[in-house]
Amino acid sequence: MRGTPLYAGLAAATCALLAACGQAAPSIDSGVRSDYESAFLQPGDDLFVVQFTDKADLAGVETIADWDERGSEVVRLLQETAAASQADSIAAAEAAGARYVSLWISNSLVFAGTEDLGNELAQLPGVQKVWKEDVPDGIDDPESTSPPFPEPGDGGWEVDALGVNEVHAEGIDGAGVTIGIIDTGVAFEHESLVDGYRGRDGDHNYDWWSPLRAYREQPVDLAGHGTAVAGLAVGDVIGVATGADWIAGIACSEGGCPLSGVVHAMQFMLAPTTLDERDPRPDLRPQIINSSWVRSADDEPMKRASEALAASGILQVYAAGNDGPECETASPAGEGDSFLSVGATTQEGELAEFSARGPATDGRIAPDVVAPGDNVVTATMDGAYQAISGTSYAAPLVAGVAALMLQANPALVGQPDEVTRLMRETALPLGDLQCGAPPDAVNGVPNDATGWGFVAAPMAVDAARAWTPAP
Repeated sequence: MRGTPLYAGLAAATCALLAACGQAAPSIDSGVRSDYESAFLQPGDDLFVVQFTDKADLAGVETIADWDERGSEVVRLLQETAAASQADSIAAAEAAGARYVSLWISNSLVFAGTEDLGNELAQLPGVQKVWKEDVPDGIDDPESTSPPFPEPGDGGWEVDALGVNEVHAEGIDGAGVTIGIIDTGVAFEHESLVDGYRGRDGDHNYDWWSPLRAYREQPVDLAGHGTAVAGLAVGDVIGVATGADWIAGIACSEGGCPLSGVVHAMQFMLAPTTLDERDPRPDLRPQIINSSWVRSADDEPMKRASEALAASGILQVYAAGNDGPECETASPAGEGDSFLSVGATTQEGELAEFSARGPATDGRIAPDVVAPGDNVVTATMDGAYQAISGTSYAAPLVAGVAALMLQANPALVGQPDEVTRLMRETALPLGDLQCGAPPDAVNGVPNDATGWGFVAAPMAVDAARAWTPAP
């Protein structure tokens, strides 16, 4: 990557999670040339995103059987497209003294600077759009009403409700599968998480990414949300895929999740790098990524990044959001069937009031499935345990079930569409027409409140075992 790392010294501009992130930002008006005579930019300037028109053609990569070769081909196509598209804009940014980052995964450029430079770049050939990054405020996870520090080992009701213990008894715990956590970071030394961290040997290269230099040496959590998420996905006793590995990247802080941070973290997941962002290794990408944050719009850079991850064979699991009980509040996750949107249920098996309903803002049925998300037990960033609520915590449970499925049948690795289909087909139907259902729904399933239903780990794993590739 050319240029000075964009995020160094910009911690205040990085924002966090969680189900309230990524508000759509206005375009900069084009047609105004800037004078760069004194445009040597300083830390604290605004963040801007430049989206280029050209898009890498990833058609056919899904037919590449070898996991390493498939990932390398996706990265090659993306990087070649970005290099050809961004050369003039990078030259202009460097001439202005701007700090920037090239996000080849979405063919975008992020720079810290002024509207003058944005207006300059907006005129260049091949530039689709330039806009200023909006930073949303606050975390909107519902407040938990249960005791804040359950005893370690309680496990929580959610593991039992999903039928996970039955699967564990069969020797299926997610071993051999890696889950990527894009969030506020993870407190990796927590007793429930340290053994599952892929960099547990002390070498954090390829297993940890932070856009902030102060937090690059080893995993940290800026707000606690990512640790809670990781605990439910892979944590010992409290999690689902207790034998799976995890890696993580910071895309969020306590204020929200900027588009630039999210897409950069997605790029790391597609091709993990050293701590100083060198030597990308797509062969080390995770098979599953959990994203317990939402977006209010189907932003082009994130859409492209999601499509690239899917093309590489990664299953993406997203939280539906916490804007329920209103309809049409679910976050857009992505196109097609390589994505799982997850809503939350209560211990009584009812849809949690806060769980966002569909249809999603991109028109798709949402959520796909529901899972426990009300007062579930997980880890805290200070080494303790807590009960917490939100779709942010239902999503990693489903990511964990997906890991169980991949261990049960490794032929499903690189087949995110099939994992999604099997998860839907084996879910326990919950007919709910409060937000409607498509014309072909049977007895109200699927619908835009509970999707295809409540995830059932034993049934999903059995279906995974029985799955064979189409001839």
